[in-house]
Amino acid sequence: MRRRGSTLLGSLMLVLVAGCAEETRTDTIFQAAGESWEATVYGAVVAEDKLDYFSIEYTYLGEPDDLERFDRIVFAQGTSLGTQVVNLYDPTYKKRRIEEGRYDVANEDENGILVEDIRNKELPTFVIDYRLQESGEMNTLDYIEMGDVSLQLVWEAEGERYEDTIRGQ
Repeated sequence: MRRRGSTLLGSLMLVLVAGCAEETRTDTIFQAAGESWEATVYGAVVAEDKLDYFSIEYTYLGEPDDLERFDRIVFAQGTSLGTQVVNLYDPTYKKRRIEEGRYDVANEDENGILVEDIRNKELPTFVIDYRLQESGEMNTLDYIEMGDVSLQLVWEAEGERYEDTIRGQ
């Protein structure tokens, strides 16, 4: 399942986007692992509404049954061009936050929140789409390919918080 991310530039501004179109540059440009997660960045660029997007495929390296306990996962990628964040909630976590009065359904998209049935996923893989940022002749994928990337993952499972970091060279 493909999920789109949000951008954090200067001040915290999260924008949720959706859809797909033309693809180019499909080779793997970055692959690395942390203690609990592996990330693969493909060079494919998807254009939609005059904006370009790319994907990072994250694979959980722990026991497959662990996903049954996951409440939420935060996927963040950063380069010298900026940071983008997506929050993925299991429906049970979203429901609990609504009941606690700690969830704003009206601003779900603006806050970079996506909902997916994490606990019942067959495969421990998540594909997150991020907006391609550009500066001069360089873009996010160029920086990632050079090793200028930091991927942060934070997840909660039954109230316990876990973190992992994957860095470029």
